[in-house]
Amino acid sequence: GMSKMGKSFFVSQVINAALQGTDLLNLRTYEKVDSVLILTTDAGSDLEYKMRLDALGTDPERVYIRKLDTATSEVPWEDIAGDANTIGFGLVVVDHATALVEGEINYREGWVRLYEHLARFNAPTVLVGHSTDSRQEGKQIKRPAGNAAATQFARARVFLNAPGGLVQSPKRVLEFQANNAEVEPIHCV
Repeated sequence: GMSKMGKSFFVSQVINAALQGTDLLNLRTYEKVDSVLILTTDAGSDLEYKMRLDALGTDPERVYIRKLDTATSEVPWEDIAGDANTIGFGLVVVDHATALVEGEINYREGWVRLYEHLARFNAPTVLVGHSTDSRQEGKQIKRPAGNAAATQFARARVFLNAPGGLVQSPKRVLEFQANNAEVEPIHCV
């Protein structure tokens, strides 16, 4: 989704549902998990996740949040995945995708490399990214930076938007694209 659309707020609800084993928006949780690793890149997003998960009543002992400093060094993917796999996280969330693409985000190679890094985790991975504000045939393009490589490797995609593009409205629409299931859009508040 676009900036300020509520992506991290929604992902916090996904995390809580996975930890509790409860349904979310009438969608059945596939499997309850014992713990979640959240990797963040945006300044302050680690604190936002803590506040949102606390407000949902999520047990903080079951969530580990790691802020990745993408500006000063290369992300140590092998070490992070090794530690995560040793601990046995049931879900990994990576929020904000384009900050982790090596090189130019408009080229396929950087996205391929990011998906190779994510494949090291022995857990389902949720990759959060901003969609572009570009339009084609009057419709918003539903991929980061308009790049098809950003989404072509994902098994399922969820696009979060506001009806009429009104970010200040509390109403949201979740649209789903998946390799093995069709889900009707969900309208929610």
